[in-house]
Amino acid sequence: MVSDMKYREKPVLLISLVLIALALSIYLCLSYVLVEGKEIPDDSVTWLHVHLVNHFRRGLELTDYSFSYPNGTSTLILPVLLDILVALSGVKPGYITLLLGVTYIVAVFIVSLKIAKNPLVAAASSILFATTPSFIYWFKYNNYGAYTLQPLLLLVLLLFSQGFATRKYRLLMLGICLSAFLWLSWSEGWLLALVYSLYIVVLTYRGVADKWSLAVGVSLLALSLSLELLVGMRYVTVYHVFSCSALAVALLVNWLTCWVLRDISGHSAVSAKLVGLVFPYAVALCIAGIASYLSLMPNSIRFIGTTKTYSPVFDYGIIGLFSLLAVITVVRSKILYGVPVRVLEFMLISLFAICIILAYGLPSLSVIAVAAVTPFIALGLLSISSSLYKLSRGRTKYFYTVVALWILIGSIASNTLLSFSISTTPSSIYYADVPRKIAKEVNRSSILEALESIKGHVGNALFISYWGYSKWIVGYLNGQVYTLADTAGPPGNQRLVSQILMSDEEVAYSLIKKLVRDSNLSVYIMVSEVISIDLKAGANSKTVNLGAATAFEEAMGRPVLSFRVFGDVSRTLTYAEISGYSISDYIDISYARYHHEIPLSWSSRMLKTLLVKLIVNGLNEMGYTVINAVYSRRPIEVEKPVHFELVSSTTVPMYKVESAVYKYQVYSYTAIYKVKP
Repeated sequence: MVSDMKYREKPVLLISLVLIALALSIYLCLSYVLVEGKEIPDDSVTWLHVHLVNHFRRGLELTDYSFSYPNGTSTLILPVLLDILVALSGVKPGYITLLLGVTYIVAVFIVSLKIAKNPLVAAASSILFATTPSFIYWFKYNNYGAYTLQPLLLLVLLLFSQGFATRKYRLLMLGICLSAFLWLSWSEGWLLALVYSLYIVVLTYRGVADKWSLAVGVSLLALSLSLELLVGMRYVTVYHVFSCSALAVALLVNWLTCWVLRDISGHSAVSAKLVGLVFPYAVALCIAGIASYLSLMPNSIRFIGTTKTYSPVFDYGIIGLFSLLAVITVVRSKILYGVPVRVLEFMLISLFAICIILAYGLPSLSVIAVAAVTPFIALGLLSISSSLYKLSRGRTKYFYTVVALWILIGSIASNTLLSFSISTTPSSIYYADVPRKIAKEVNRSSILEALESIKGHVGNALFISYWGYSKWIVGYLNGQVYTLADTAGPPGNQRLVSQILMSDEEVAYSLIKKLVRDSNLSVYIMVSEVISIDLKAGANSKTVNLGAATAFEEAMGRPVLSFRVFGDVSRTLTYAEISGYSISDYIDISYARYHHEIPLSWSSRMLKTLLVKLIVNGLNEMGYTVINAVYSRRPIEVEKPVHFELVSSTTVPMYKVESAVYKYQVYSYTAIYKVKP
């Protein structure tokens, strides 16, 4: 590859090596050194996969009861192959993430070098990629998951590109085998089949598909599916069905098109080719829809859920601004006109187009979008700088050189600043249900502190809580702890949790006893919410308001104080709906002045629910008087629970709300109760 480089001078190579070293250093600094609370996993998908690693280290059992008591869940409906390998290696998952992150940066360098034939472009591409916020978030030490295998996708593309260019079957077979491994082990391993179907469709339209490209497509399809059946993996989602169907139909359309075009020509031939462009994806969409409707796939699609939401402006940083430059570079270089030869470039462009859209549902795909477009951005920047340098004279050359360096350094610096904010932001469990944009400086977690107080004393236990907390509970306690419901568990379990919380104490207790029967499980129930204390009432004030204080001004400058819940009370409508109860039995909307006050607009029946009783009693035990200002200015009075014993309750300060009239401290509050025998 080095022999193809346009620039062989030692200074250029030396500068490139320095930039690569700088890229790796910045990455390790942002993803490890500066990470706040690096031993506490961040994204929910990390909690899941770290738990699975620990689960396999305890005995490689294929059934996990942690997130689906009492029936358990087969781990084979999850992308667990990487977790099994990590468990066998004995290495911490965080170090695997860092290793694959370094591999990703090197892979981007090689891909860029393959495209631009210039080590400076490749090095610039690598350093831009290494500082992108999306990459730093997903590949920092306290995040881990099957998605960390993404750099192997670039290796597959390189093998395909080199194999097609040199007609070396061994390289193509190696790429096919590696892609089959990704199909089994990576959550989005179906992506390569989808991209290759696009490649086949375009070759068919241009009439240049050869036996090599078709053979690779058939082999890719056959090996991936046969290995899945052989190994027994059942992680099949609607995305797998769609991409697999698209590739199969694209290969079939290629054969049909060749057969049909023997007898037609002119406009009819063009029409047939245009139909061939769309037909595979229309059929694949129908097949995926039917499979989903008939429930032919496990519920594994629900395990993909992440804490991180897709925010293109922030996730891509400066890369997002330069994407237009990448498009211009692609158009001017006529890359799309050389599809049979320039396999790598075509597939990178396809990946970028697919991933920037699908990232709205699968946020980790944003990293692939960055990796796919960065080489073209770096190439575009160098092309512009080189053209200006050649056209200028005298001192103007130095001016344009300084401008080019300023653009590159400024881009890296802006990316690094955005990524720095990610590195120094605590894990998602510190915020729980409160948006990060509201609580900006949080260094403690009421959920962690509540769990810490009982850690080591729980034993063989079942936790009942909001299903979004399940991964935190199981992951932090890291023992023989089960949860009743999880975001990925059976919907019936979520219904049972909702019914327990929305029933009165006696009904809730009977539901729990029917669930555990004569088992030796200790049963715990956890509730969490935000509360506010009026600081103007004095430092020793013992009156708390349910919800986070929200102070603002209405028209004409009139100051307004309102309260907004973020925890279990905020899910009152969800719990009631899932339970099958009437929302109007619990909510009297006439109390609400604003939309966010609806969960606090209680009816008399809401006061009798186990949810309210546990929250209010826990605060009473801490010496607080509780008020729901939306419902009434009078303190909430509840009877002391008979069947539930308070074992832990914590409050953690999150942020202050100050205005000319009001001053409140908002706390995160968590209580854990043990169900009496």
